[in-house]
Amino acid sequence: MRYLFTAQGPVPDGVLHIVQFSDHGIAPDKASHFHLFASNTSHEETLKEMDHWPTYYPDNMSGHEVAQDMMAH
Repeated sequence: MRYLFTAQGPVPDGVLHIVQFSDHGIAPDKASHFHLFASNTSHEETLKEMDHWPTYYPDNMSGHEVAQDMMAH
């Protein structure tokens, strides 16, 4: 599931106003990691970005667990 957020009201210079969050899970399973992407363009343009999504894992996962999840990704 991907969630889209847009800042409301005045946005200071240099502050990103578009944020997209992907929990990378399919119910009823829990997501093992998630992706965040932020920009100053538009949601339409940001949705096209599929190559440079930072991936975040729970801090209690070992390096081996992260590597296994990445390989299964």
